[in-house]
Amino acid sequence: MRHSLINILFFLFVGFGLIRSEDLEIVKISDVRTRSVELELNEEFEQFNKLFVVLRKVEDTLVKPRINQEYLSIDNIESPDSISITGIGNYVVYNGKSSNRYTLEGLVPDTFYRLDLYLKEKSAYSLIDTSFTFTTMALSPEKQTQKIMWSSQTHNSMIVYAAGGSGERALIAVSKSINDFVPSDGADYIADSSFGSGTEVVPGVFIVSAEFDSSKSARISNLEPGTDYYITAFEFNGKNKSKSFSKELVPMKNAVKIPTLIQAPGLFKLEKSGDRAFTAEWTQVKGAVSYELEVAFDINFETIDDIYGKLDLGNLNTFTLDELPASTKYFVRVRALGKSSGSGYSNVLSIKL
Repeated sequence: MRHSLINILFFLFVGFGLIRSEDLEIVKISDVRTRSVELELNEEFEQFNKLFVVLRKVEDTLVKPRINQEYLSIDNIESPDSISITGIGNYVVYNGKSSNRYTLEGLVPDTFYRLDLYLKEKSAYSLIDTSFTFTTMALSPEKQTQKIMWSSQTHNSMIVYAAGGSGERALIAVSKSINDFVPSDGADYIADSSFGSGTEVVPGVFIVSAEFDSSKSARISNLEPGTDYYITAFEFNGKNKSKSFSKELVPMKNAVKIPTLIQAPGLFKLEKSGDRAFTAEWTQVKGAVSYELEVAFDINFETIDDIYGKLDLGNLNTFTLDELPASTKYFVRVRALGKSSGSGYSNVLSIKL
């Protein structure tokens, strides 16, 4: 009994070596669609005349063919004859006599299948390989993302939402410029909400939401202050290799351009310049084209100074206010202004002349 088991294992090892060698593959799987797949069997395989192939879903139990049964091979599994199955869910797709190349139809969308390869011997069918698997494509969404919305903008992050589409999920891409990217069915995209860390699908275009985000949203981080970003979204069904995108894909069709806010400058000094003047200094921030200084008589900035209330100072980081009333306490803050957005206000400092 022990020697018989060793012989069987040796046969299987040799069989795998023949079939899965680098220069010979016995089955070629191509043109996978939602309900069909193209199969081609390699006639150069050494024991091709003994080959027998059975198709089943990955989760279905393997049922070996019986040596005393004549089987009919089929190329459509929707309505199989009893002599075209080896058991429940096991469909004979090659019996050693049919064509070695054909389209197999009647498959279920978004489903993993396995091909069981046997060699027909005198007394039994010997299982030699179960490693040939594939997944059919999911059905394509009928409706593409219609609108992209956003919220919670800061100088380096924002939340985006894909709305109005009919897919199970949405692939969301982010870039700094207009581009021609459209996704491919079944492609492997790795999403990372930190801009620049996910799959770079074309230069400068990164995926921030993909496989497992059914909310069709992403909180994008690692953005630059005061910068415009283009957001696009593409509806799809399925996962991994079964991903099937909407057929309405057009580059940038639903794109929106969203600016990040400019980072608030830091007000770090108020210094007296005599009895009736003081100088304010603040940090400069990226993306700013000018700075707005605001002066008030209270910390809540409800009472604004008539002359120096709000001043657009251009791209400066220091300014002196003079000819001010003496013996008065002033509260000061500053914010940055960019081409398309502004920052929040800085910290507040006070000074009494």
